[in-house]
Amino acid sequence: MEGQIPEPDSAPWKRTVIEAFGYGILGHLAATAAGELRGHSDRLRSEVTLLVADQMEAVQATLREGIHSVSEADELITGTTRVCKELVPELAWQAVAKTVHETAEAIAGGAGAA
Repeated sequence: MEGQIPEPDSAPWKRTVIEAFGYGILGHLAATAAGELRGHSDRLRSEVTLLVADQMEAVQATLREGIHSVSEADELITGTTRVCKELVPELAWQAVAKTVHETAEAIAGGAGAA
């Protein structure tokens, strides 16, 4: 059956249609978020620069004093990783959350894209 198109009333057909519809919604929400991020790029760039600068100051201070244990090195890496993987994405989400939620609600309500 591989390579054959399932019948329109079959379970594989319905599952594929539902998945495609879901991915379409997800793509629309991602495009909405990307557009919103572009609209806030200067502010986000400033906020991210401050976060990174603060972390770099902490890293440089620690390096000047010297790293005397694996746990100190791990703490340094953990702090830097947190900025990159948690704080920066959180800033981005805060910038787009309202618009993404409004767009999702509009889609759920049948109003189409916001």
